[in-house]
Amino acid sequence: MIKRVVQEALSGLVSDLRATHADNLASVVIYGSAAAGDHIELRSDYNLLIALNRITPEDLRLAQAPMREWQRLGHPLPVYFTVEELADAADVFPIEFHQMANARIVLYGKTHSSCKTIGRKSETSNRVRT
Repeated sequence: MIKRVVQEALSGLVSDLRATHADNLASVVIYGSAAAGDHIELRSDYNLLIALNRITPEDLRLAQAPMREWQRLGHPLPVYFTVEELADAADVFPIEFHQMANARIVLYGKTHSSCKTIGRKSETSNRVRT
């Protein structure tokens, strides 16, 4: 699914994030076309979600070096959430959470329930409206 060069970049990023955030790092998830196997070289990007147990200004400052390297490799910045925020974020980021519900690869940690259920919630909401 994911090319070897990108797998190595992702592995390096996860290692950097583990070193940077230690026990505060809850999970790293790739979602979207790369996770689904629909990635188109030079057109698709690699969508990442990073979940921390807490996010402080210091956590974001520490994340600058790994994020700078990830961007230097040509990838977009990941989205950061706290584990608690993930439970309420699906209505604010419906496209991203729908993509996560359909195709995700957990690179570190675990999948959060909001990533699993948003697709079902959206389908139920759509049926009620029609």
